[in-house]
Amino acid sequence: MSIPKIAKILHTTVTKVNRCVEKALEHGAEAALEEEQRTGRPPEMTPEAKAWVI
Repeated sequence: MSIPKIAKILHTTVTKVNRCVEKALEHGAEAALEEEQRTGRPPEMTPEAKAWVI
């Protein structure tokens, strides 16, 4: 499936999908699901969603 199609299905941006795919290819799927420490908005992916993907 193309990255633009994935972004459309997930209601997100191509940039975010690209970033996640690149991180998964470099460090593995679990690393791609980890959100880096930051201030501001809380993480968007629930622990249950991460478990389902893995």
